Amino acid sequence: MTGKGLNLLISAGEASGDLHGARLLAALKRRRPDLSAFGMGGERLQSEGLKAIVRSDTLSVVGLFEVFEKLPALSRGLKQMRTASRHSSPDAAILIDFPDFNGFLARALHRDGIPLIYYVSPQVWAWRAGRARTIARIARRIVTLFPFEAEIYRRLGADAVCAGHPLVDDVREGLEAGPPLPHKERSRVVLLPGSRAAEVRRHWPPMREAAEALARHFDLEVAVVRAPGLPDDSYADAAERGFAVTSTGRHGLIASADLAFV
Repeated sequence: MTGKGLNLLISAGEASGDLHGARLLAALKRRRPDLSAFGMGGERLQSEGLKAIVRSDTLSVVGLFEVFEKLPALSRGLKQMRTASRHSSPDAAILIDFPDFNGFLARALHRDGIPLIYYVSPQVWAWRAGRARTIARIARRIVTLFPFEAEIYRRLGADAVCAGHPLVDDVREGLEAGPPLPHKERSRVVLLPGSRAAEVRRHWPPMREAAEALARHFDLEVAVVRAPGLPDDSYADAAERGFAVTSTGRHGLIASADLAFV
């Protein structure tokens, strides 16, 4: 790698993948300041310098019907990623979870001769043994969250290592920062409806109604956590009910809560 900067393709879907990818990219750039990255991600990865070819928040899906609804966007995203890869010739590709999309992308990149690294390997060993064997065969390295996952992939012949769960760092840092809202004397209820638009559509109405029902009987402070990537108006009707909405500090907020709906 002498004489030129390290160029990586990163593909991360959904809010958790965006968070894990952002932490990974920041750590890699500390070791390799000459590193550049492009691919698919959300706000957090972009804040760490990812050149977004595809925004992950436009592709996250829940359930079979949403997959069908977003098939054109998913197909377009795959084409954009492969075109960008052929144009930029990355030194390697890091694929973070999002198993179906990244599964198709992995096979295309493998055919193009791009070394593949799976980070937060998809849990296909639990429900798609054939897919796990394919990942083990084509990946240069698999980085897992749990030791038993690494052992499963090693038994399939892969170079697999366990890096630990990034949530440990996320929670520790969140608790050190404290809650984003000052704590009042009233009991605090925190609502976390989800990180995908479809989850919010399903979960927000019953969570909101349950919190309102409790507030009629108790003196409560209600706070709602808006996940990164969701539109600012996801909880447009929260303010009229006296609910506070925040997009930061969820762990500190949960720690300060008397009750949480998750």
